[in-house]
Amino acid sequence: MPSPAVLMLGIDLHANTTTRGQDMSAASAAVDASSKAVIEAGYNLKRLDVTPENGTELLQQALGEREWDTVMVGGGMRLNPALTELFEELLNMVHYTLPGKPICFSSGPDKILEAIQRACPM
Repeated sequence: MPSPAVLMLGIDLHANTTTRGQDMSAASAAVDASSKAVIEAGYNLKRLDVTPENGTELLQQALGEREWDTVMVGGGMRLNPALTELFEELLNMVHYTLPGKPICFSSGPDKILEAIQRACPM
């Protein structure tokens, strides 16, 4: 049985104007570590870090690349009021493109694997 395909959608912590000027190194390191843990747990992970300027285009391209088993949306996009419209647009794109597939949300960068396991247990 092939590994479940997971698209991890998050905000580009270094390029996004809403995080510019802030030290995002700790958050970035935590997401990197969690991404590694997801892969080590046996998931086929694609990480997609977007900005408000390129999010729609990059997500549309990624959604067409393969059949995804779940999409995980990070808190950096979901919890930032300045990104609410982008979050809505991208979430609706996932919903319409992958009907019936679970969408999951992490409660922090160290909880990504837990969110994916809830949505797509192996």
